[in-house]
Amino acid sequence: MTNLAVIEIDSEIIKIVHAHDDAGSIFINKIITCPVIGLAPHEVSSALIRALSQNNIKADKTIALISRKDLTVRMLKLPSTSKEELRQMAYFEAIKQIPFAPEDILYDYRTMELTEDGYSSVIMSIAHKNVVNNFVEILNKASLKPNTLSITTEGLFLWAKLNFAEAVKSKNAILVMDIDKNKIELLILSGERMLLSRTSSFGALSLAEANTEHSAYRERLALEINRSIDIYKKENKQDLTLNKIIITGCMGAIQPLADFIKGNFEADVYAAESTNSFKLSDKAALKESLPQDISLTSALGATLALQSNILNILPPEIKKKQAFLEKGKKVIVLAVLGVCIFGTLSAATVLKFYQKTTALKNIKLSIKKISPVTKKLEAKFKRLELMQSHMDASKKPLVFLYELHKVIPQNVLLNYLSFDRKGVIILQGTTSAMSDVFSFVNKMEKSSKFKDVETNYVSKRQLKDKETVDFQITCRLSPGGGE
Repeated sequence: MTNLAVIEIDSEIIKIVHAHDDAGSIFINKIITCPVIGLAPHEVSSALIRALSQNNIKADKTIALISRKDLTVRMLKLPSTSKEELRQMAYFEAIKQIPFAPEDILYDYRTMELTEDGYSSVIMSIAHKNVVNNFVEILNKASLKPNTLSITTEGLFLWAKLNFAEAVKSKNAILVMDIDKNKIELLILSGERMLLSRTSSFGALSLAEANTEHSAYRERLALEINRSIDIYKKENKQDLTLNKIIITGCMGAIQPLADFIKGNFEADVYAAESTNSFKLSDKAALKESLPQDISLTSALGATLALQSNILNILPPEIKKKQAFLEKGKKVIVLAVLGVCIFGTLSAATVLKFYQKTTALKNIKLSIKKISPVTKKLEAKFKRLELMQSHMDASKKPLVFLYELHKVIPQNVLLNYLSFDRKGVIILQGTTSAMSDVFSFVNKMEKSSKFKDVETNYVSKRQLKDKETVDFQITCRLSPGGGE
């Protein structure tokens, strides 16, 4: 049995769902909410500590969720099914999607479907590293080391798969809306694939009948739904007909909103409470005591990640450390099992009790011996990473710039250049004619300093009364090119 804590934090509230895996199904032990409006990050950590302590929340695994509105989510169709090629394509797509330097972003992608024509449908999340680092720091100050840092979109998707399995599996398009206090997340699904994800800047408070402008906000929501459909049609050049619209989240808002949606769209409309299809303990939270103005859908759905693969945008250094420690644990387990098996097979009837006692002592000694070795290995791993970073700081970039100056045509203007630790060089720029780009590439290919010269794209665009050519080229320095 695995105990799991899902922790969702935004600028207004902390949501905690404590659950465990009960014979393949998820059992909800406790649901906790804690307002944090206006609190500084360290105060949010303190509030999280109190909530966990007062409710005696302990977990084997922790999944943290970042709100969809705090990062970028894209559904892409990439022309490959190779994991290595997809990884490289995802890197370039992440750079293209948001206007930050490559070293300032964190991203992850998940393959949703492989097509017969050699394409992969993927979902990608991209965030500025400061957003992720600040979130992780709040958790660390609360003595939490998340195993996974995902997004509310993944929780909403898993919730929909549990509650509307047949509709999600079908090839028909369905729309899922999660109504939270001050935001709405819209998700279009088809055949277990996410087609589009969007979020609004208003929520249950704006839509409530107590708000004098609720009619205007409902019209805005209808506009957002139509706009989402139009965006999908435009980006994918496909027709899209919604067969079902599912509304969940804030219990006080979903039924009145469902009645409004039924009158505006030709689709089956369902109002579903977040806790539907989940097994709740008596102490989890009574239906009457659950917060009426917030949504628990994503946090509840994320508990199903114990049985599914989801996005994880933890920084790479944390992922590496987790993998390293996991290997260390496996070594310890194997050592323990080996000693146990040896003790069992060699046990004699007369000395059985003595041998088991000896084996137990040996196991404890093995654990004590292996633990410091694991710590030393981790320290060496960090030192090797530091040494590698110093070794990479060679004179290759200077040689590259000198050679680039020799071969670049006069009419070519570079506006982006990157030189990463793996030796991949990315050049982006503009010129007035495509011939200049081809001349540039030919000179680079003839140069003894460059290799693997490739043109990623060359495109024309009209800038006022002039035609401008944009391009992107990747290459590497040839062996000895940095000497």
